[in-house]
This record gives sequence, C-alpha cells and structure tokens, in this order.
Amino acid sequence: MKKLLIDVDEVICHPTLMQEINNFLGTDYQLTDFTTYYIDDVLGDDENKQKFYEIIKNKNMYENVEFLDGAIETIEKLSKVYDIYICSACAMFCLLEDSGIYFKYKYDFLLKHFPFLNPEHFIFTGGKNIFKADVMIDDRPKNLMGDIGTRIMMLSYHNRDISDEELEKNNIIKVSSWAEIEKILL
Repeated sequence: MKKLLIDVDEVICHPTLMQEINNFLGTDYQLTDFTTYYIDDVLGDDENKQKFYEIIKNKNMYENVEFLDGAIETIEKLSKVYDIYICSACAMFCLLEDSGIYFKYKYDFLLKHFPFLNPEHFIFTGGKNIFKADVMIDDRPKNLMGDIGTRIMMLSYHNRDISDEELEKNNIIKVSSWAEIEKILL
C-alpha cells in the first residue's frame, strides 16, 4: 500500500482555539479574518498571551471541533487503499512544559472519530519535513517539503494568498475540500 500522511488541524477539523480567543477577548473573530497562521497574535503582547494560555491550558480543544465536510468519510475510504499515518503537531509553544495534555486530547480525539485507523500510525511532531511518503495532505506548504510524491495543500485562512505559481514551483496541489481529495486519490 502507498503511504499517506494526513495533518489534523485545518485539514480534518478546526479546533476551538478561535472560540477560546473570542471568549477571552470578548470578540467575534472568524478564521476568515486572518491571513497568517498564528491567530493568537491577535492577543497582543507576550504577557497577554501567557494569561490566555494559562486560562485554557487544561481545556480540550478537540471536544467540540468543527469537521471539514466529508473528512471522516473520505479518510475511511482512503484507509482501504492507503496506509494512513496521522501526522500532526501538539505542542503549545507558549506552554511547552504543559503541552503533554494536548497530545492526550488529540490522541483521544483520533481514537474516537477514526476507529478504522491504526493508533500506532499517529505521529505527533512539529517537524514534518523529515518524512517520506507517497502522498501528504497538510495546510502548511513548509510541511509538504519532505520526500513526498504527491503534495496536497488544504486551503485555509492562512494559506489562501499563496500564489498558484509558488505552489506549482513546489509541486503542490491546492484543494478546498475532501471531495477534491477523493477525486485525486481514489
């Protein structure tokens, strides 16, 4: 079977970080209001970020996620023809020493919603460019730069301004849905 690496955040689902930021600031931001990856920049200085992360450090951001349409169903179909590895970051860089709980939250989330995947294939890492695979699906182009055959970038708030020329130069296919991924890979 061909090896397929799939990211979680902004590819399979949207964790509740945006909701937590809005609760903290008393705002109504939407992901579409942002063009950069680090939405927590809206919190301001490091001191305010630290206060925010202290408040949320024990909240499970994977309890009430919003799934991208068709993610679960398509991944289940893909699992019949690909050797799937979930490859996702978990560390909260503002609270590195307290990040262990986020690994558990994400692991439990994957077990619950993807019982058809092998939990031994859940990889939690910040450096994805070290992997080799036939296909990789991620929302960050820098994560697709390893030894990857087919590179698929899920369109998201922070990557929508990347030019088609840049994507083409890096052999990256841009998609906006799991239906598109299904057409490409099945």
